Amino acid sequence: VNKILLTNGVKEVVVGYDFSFGKKGMGKATDIESLSSHQIMTHIIDKKCINGQKIGTSLIKEYLEVGKMEEVHQLLGRFYQISGEVIYGKQIGRTIHVPTANLKVSKEFATIKKGVYLVLVTVENQKYVGIANLGNNPSFNYHEHMVFETHIIDFTGDLYGKTLTIEFVRYLREEVKFPSVEAFLAQIKKDIEIARNYHFS
Repeated sequence: VNKILLTNGVKEVVVGYDFSFGKKGMGKATDIESLSSHQIMTHIIDKKCINGQKIGTSLIKEYLEVGKMEEVHQLLGRFYQISGEVIYGKQIGRTIHVPTANLKVSKEFATIKKGVYLVLVTVENQKYVGIANLGNNPSFNYHEHMVFETHIIDFTGDLYGKTLTIEFVRYLREEVKFPSVEAFLAQIKKDIEIARNYHFS
């Protein structure tokens, strides 16, 4: 409390009912005000549940890791989102008429399931529908490390160096190694049609 909160000028703290801190979690939310000599006001949020399950970080992370984006949306009250800068890739998508924006994403974001997603993409305060792939691109452009690429439907323009915000709406499918460009494009066309026809609530 003294070394971190007061040193950084914290005046109020909002925590969950089961929050703890310090060695072996011995510090409780109710201790913050007394330990700060009442310089910090503490707001403790009561337990919140949906369908009998406690809303909390652990459950949300668990859903993200298995692609349950609708459940994540319900728990958060919004779509899970990440932001990142568009960086140069190998530009293979452009050669097959499915241009993608490659994002440099901070490791601080939660781990999500590999695969293809229906997403909403915000570019300079304008929102678009898109499809995104998190994986290794096994079909034509294999990467040893995972990459995150997004195709923004009906968008034209230069995105390099810009920051995009990606909202994950729905997990569409697993990443697949396709036998040919034609098979790959046929599936991408299906993915785009699902995204175009999706009814956002």
